[in-house]
Amino acid sequence: MSLDQTTNSYSLLIVQVEPPQREDGGDYYYRTFAPGLAMAQQQGVYVINLTNVHSKKEEIMRQADVLVLKNICDPDFFPLIKDRKEQGKLTVYELADDLCAIPPWNPVHFFYKDQENLLLFKRSANYCDAIQFSVPELQRLYSYLNPCSAVFPNQITDIPPERKFENSKKIIIGWGGSHGHLEDMAEVAGVLMDWIISKDNVHLYLMCSDPIWTLFEHLPAKRKKRFKPGSLDDYCSFLKKIDIGLAPLKDTAFNRSRSDVKFLEYAVHGVVPVVQASVPYIFTVKHGETGFLFEDASGMLDVLEMLTDDGNLISKVAQNAREYVIKDRLQHRHGKERIEFYRTRLAELNSGQKVNSATHKIFEGFCNIEGAIQKGRHLRLMPTKFENLLHDGLVFSQVEGNASSAQALFSKASRLEPNNYLPYLFGASCSGNPVDSLRQAIKKNPHSLKSWILLGEEYAKNGDVVRALKCFEYAAEIFPEYEIPYVRTARIMRGLQRKTDWISLLDKVQHCLSYSVPRSREDKAICPLPQTSLNRTKRVLLLASENGMIHHDCLDGFRALGWETSFEPFGTGKHNEPDAYEKLVFKIYSYHPHLVLSINQVGCDLDGYILSALSKAGIPAVIWYVDNPFALLSNDPVQMVQHASLLACFDSSYVEELTKQTGVTSVHLPLGTNPKRFNSPVSCALEPEWNISFVGNLGLDMVSRQRVALNNDHPHLVNLVDEIVKKMTSGLSKSSRDLIETHASLLSIDWHALPQGLQERICIVAETDASAQRRVQIISTLSNQGIKVVGHPEWRPYLQLEQLIPPVDYLKGLCPVYQKSRINLNISRFQLRTGVNQRVFDVPAAGAFLLTDRTHELGQYFQINEEIAVYEDAEDIKLKVKYYLTHEQERLAMINKARNRVLHEHTYANRMKSLIKMIGLK
Repeated sequence: MSLDQTTNSYSLLIVQVEPPQREDGGDYYYRTFAPGLAMAQQQGVYVINLTNVHSKKEEIMRQADVLVLKNICDPDFFPLIKDRKEQGKLTVYELADDLCAIPPWNPVHFFYKDQENLLLFKRSANYCDAIQFSVPELQRLYSYLNPCSAVFPNQITDIPPERKFENSKKIIIGWGGSHGHLEDMAEVAGVLMDWIISKDNVHLYLMCSDPIWTLFEHLPAKRKKRFKPGSLDDYCSFLKKIDIGLAPLKDTAFNRSRSDVKFLEYAVHGVVPVVQASVPYIFTVKHGETGFLFEDASGMLDVLEMLTDDGNLISKVAQNAREYVIKDRLQHRHGKERIEFYRTRLAELNSGQKVNSATHKIFEGFCNIEGAIQKGRHLRLMPTKFENLLHDGLVFSQVEGNASSAQALFSKASRLEPNNYLPYLFGASCSGNPVDSLRQAIKKNPHSLKSWILLGEEYAKNGDVVRALKCFEYAAEIFPEYEIPYVRTARIMRGLQRKTDWISLLDKVQHCLSYSVPRSREDKAICPLPQTSLNRTKRVLLLASENGMIHHDCLDGFRALGWETSFEPFGTGKHNEPDAYEKLVFKIYSYHPHLVLSINQVGCDLDGYILSALSKAGIPAVIWYVDNPFALLSNDPVQMVQHASLLACFDSSYVEELTKQTGVTSVHLPLGTNPKRFNSPVSCALEPEWNISFVGNLGLDMVSRQRVALNNDHPHLVNLVDEIVKKMTSGLSKSSRDLIETHASLLSIDWHALPQGLQERICIVAETDASAQRRVQIISTLSNQGIKVVGHPEWRPYLQLEQLIPPVDYLKGLCPVYQKSRINLNISRFQLRTGVNQRVFDVPAAGAFLLTDRTHELGQYFQINEEIAVYEDAEDIKLKVKYYLTHEQERLAMINKARNRVLHEHTYANRMKSLIKMIGLK
């Protein structure tokens, strides 16, 4: 006999699917079990919970009227969703965490570091018929993925007996949670310990991991008690022992997507919630009525002080909080909301027609399978031996790196379920013969996209290009809208040097991404400027080395203009990864930028594949050289950058030759400053600590490497370099080329017969060496003036002990250093043939005084000797230092003028605005 004889068309079978996790944990309970149980209490509704590795998942998911996929990131679900769409069945994606902000401590962090996986969850959410969220913050961030969305917050299921408050002098403060809250607890541990020690009647109870317990090791044993982490029932028992519950929560993207369930748990158990004023809590807690919000550790102590002084306040707020939960946050009161959402969406998919009249029969058919736990119309399919073997095998394989043990477990699983493809798919990564394992997986499940793609990758590794291409072709036939088969094929085409085919395949990738994942809304946290239309917000993707500094400034410049920004580090060695450039194009296409900006041609390959793809896709690409461009360009600069939209250079002297060699329009774009990194000037009443200082390094390691390499390759040219360095350091000449051509003939070297790349290499070696020597000379000239040098220990042989100051963080530490000195010295490197370095703009931005060498471009940016002071040679430096140290009012006036000029005309927002205009974008 069926559980419900209702056979009307409103009966529903809802199947909730998620990755394996602890069945006694809070996440499973609040997001899956409790909502499922509540929905199953509605008339005609049947609910089944299972994991995405369950042996019967395919059959059960196909039968569901409503399929809910929680945090699923698996391309093998696409064919199933496609079939369900054709049958008018509803598939809903559930996002319960910010998967783009998974912290390193989380076990799935490694998985979501991969750009392909991040995009996969987004396109999965988009391909489903609707998306549901656990908190409003996730809806704010990701509702753009699907036009139909809803928020279903966590709710409380069981109400414990009301707590009786006794007039006890002992007050227990408590916290319980996962190891993932280590950083949150570390923020308050020190001050909390000190405060508890000062209060004789306060004790601390913790249910926590070893590292969190260690944070409180200095709290006397008699003032604290530890409870080992356990099940949700264990946690509820723990809550009955405490009076005040803490919830510190750092303001991170991942934390902002957490739920307010800790507040709910405290409240329903009669515990006073004292929680951080962060996104999960600020819209729930009424400060002083149902709990307390604190901004920082000091604010937390203020609340605790108030509560411990007033026992009546504890009982009053605890009672209010409990009443709020009972009135508004019980799960059984919200079960209908989900059902109504699903029914409405189902009706839309089926043009108002009602569906499925035999749900109870289908449900009953699954009640007797292994691991089934039935409660009315709710069915939990607990992991069987098969699922546990798969889980343990993945742990051995991915976490512990024990391939042999993993393979043994997968083999056992395959014997239990001979027709299931998962043991072979999972086992391929630890098998001695991955090709055979993947072929077995495909034999069991011919529609497994993942198996076909992995098999193609294995064939490609073995050099079997024909079979690899065939595998990717099959994957593309199964689900043409999935871009990864095209990406993998493109990698092979690049290896075969078939650029036309490579670009054609990436056209397909762009087509897939353009129509499968819409663009996100503007993130107000990133771009605070108001926008009249979200569609008008421009996006820039910046490619640069993560070791540099300028990309931070460029990003801030674009943000100040209201642009949405994304940064893709592409540092040394990354270009050597087999599919690095395909991944980069994948990143670009998935972001849909209006502009790609490369700093020093980072991300651009020698054969010009990247820029060709961007040109074909209609995405403007600009390369901004903030170093000698000819030191970076290959021997075939035309092929490397011919498809760039524009080349920009920080020094105008390179521009004409750059255009001539590459055939690409080149422009001058000087450096600038980032006001965000420089505070308002210090008060004039505060005396600077130093008279004169220089912030910078010598680069001796670089000089040594360059000289050794030149001596190994072209020893007859070393004497030429030596002569040029002598001449350059004897004066203030900025041109190494004129000197080199002259001295080459004196040494019987036919300069014009040397390859252009070698000519440039000689210039670079000479300029680097001369720059280091010139800096040493000038600093030595000022040694009697008490000059301070902020830089690396390479300065040590040239300075007295008290003169050298350890280097500072250029992102955070430059401003206070510049403000410490009455005079900041600038000594430009010789690679700046006519231009100026960033120091020229940063020092005035910090409200500090700059004394700099003269360059050809300097007068374009400042009024010489009105806004900025200039020295002509080594002797002139001493005179200028003495003059400005004794003319303070004149120095202060120049500081104000220079700062105003810089902040109005020479910020990175100004520079990016100029760049946008040059490229023809509004």
